[in-house]
Parts: sequence; structure tokens; C-alpha cells
Amino acid sequence: LKSPSLDKIYGKQKKEIQSEPKRTVKKRNVVKASIWEAATAWTIDLVFILLTLSALCTFLFRLAGIHYGDWALYLSPIDMAIAAGSFFAIFYLAYFSLFDITGSPGKMFMKVKIQSLAGNPPTLTQTFIRSLVSLFSFFVLFLPMILDFQGKLSDTRLIK
Repeated sequence: LKSPSLDKIYGKQKKEIQSEPKRTVKKRNVVKASIWEAATAWTIDLVFILLTLSALCTFLFRLAGIHYGDWALYLSPIDMAIAAGSFFAIFYLAYFSLFDITGSPGKMFMKVKIQSLAGNPPTLTQTFIRSLVSLFSFFVLFLPMILDFQGKLSDTRLIK
């Protein structure tokens, strides 16, 4: 049995709930960065990496007392290439993994940034995957970078 007074209360609540306006959330339009913007930002970052590495190597050679021509006395060309390649790969991965969370200098200059597909800033894992794929792109004529494999594998995108 329903009480008439309860029907009035429930009826009022239903009307009040139904009369609230619906709220809509505006989605921001996401504009994907072009391949040229991405390539320019990456090139700026690569130049920055190479300049930093050359300065660091010069400092370390000077600190060790090794002159520019004397490195051949201590290391064979193959050993030097392996050491330089390993040093570059470690620095490259660290640079892009850390800087891409907030924005690398090249991306800041080009006014682009990395964003997860959910619309959040990227995680360290996502930026590491992106940098690993782009590093291996050197060996296959940059095809994975052109096809945006780093974005697909890390669930991220480069936006303006």
C-alpha cells in the first residue's frame, strides 16, 4: 500500500531531477602535427643531442688527458665506433624518454607535443617506447617513423 503523502514526495523529487539541465562537456579539437613538423622537431633535437655529446666527449677526453689524435693509440676504430654508438643510443633514449614527457626543445620550438590517445600527458613508458622505435628507425631508412609506428605502439600521438 502506498501512502498518498509519499507519492507527493516522490513525485516532487522526480520532477526536480528531470528539470535539471543536462551538462555537456566540450571536447577540444585535437590537430595532429604534420610529418614535416615532426621531422623538423626531431632534427632540432638530434642536433641538440649531437652537440651535447660532442661537448661531453671533448670534456671527458680532456679530463683524461687524451688529445684528439691520440684516441687511436688507445682504441681501434671498431672499438671507438661501438663505444660512440652505445653512448649515443643511451643518451638518445634518455633524452627522448625524459624530455618528451613535458616537451623536448625541438618540439617546443615547433609548438608540438606528445599526448596519449586518452588525452593525457604521456607516461615514461610511452615515451621510452616512442624513443626506442625512433632509434631503431635509423637502421630501416626511417620507415617506422614515417608510418608513425612509435605512436601506434605507445598509444600516443604528436599534436599541435
